[in-house]
Amino acid sequence: MRRALDAGGSGYLLKENAPQDLLRAIQAAAKGGVYLSPELAAALLSDYRQREAAPPPDAPAPLSVRELEVLRLIAEGLRNKEIANQLKLSTKSVETCRSRLLKKLGYDSTAELVRHAIRQGLISA
Repeated sequence: MRRALDAGGSGYLLKENAPQDLLRAIQAAAKGGVYLSPELAAALLSDYRQREAAPPPDAPAPLSVRELEVLRLIAEGLRNKEIANQLKLSTKSVETCRSRLLKKLGYDSTAELVRHAIRQGLISA
């Protein structure tokens, strides 16, 4: 169903739907409207209500002082080895901290870490 609607479809019916439903769907599409099988509409509404009732996703865990230091230095463009030297850590510790930052903040790249640091005021743009 999602692929059909994503491709620009104006509705979706199930094979089991009555011929009257097909007629209603054609009329709705001809008028620029949308038509979903009543069973699909009920399932979508139920899914929507469940998602709305669910608690919001957890906020990211707060960052430690060390993680904030590493994040600031990453955002300033330092490499892992340079960060390690400046903070008197091993390069492996910095790599681990970088991985934890990505995971905690839900990012996939260093660029996203830099944007986060700018938004948080850790560095100026």
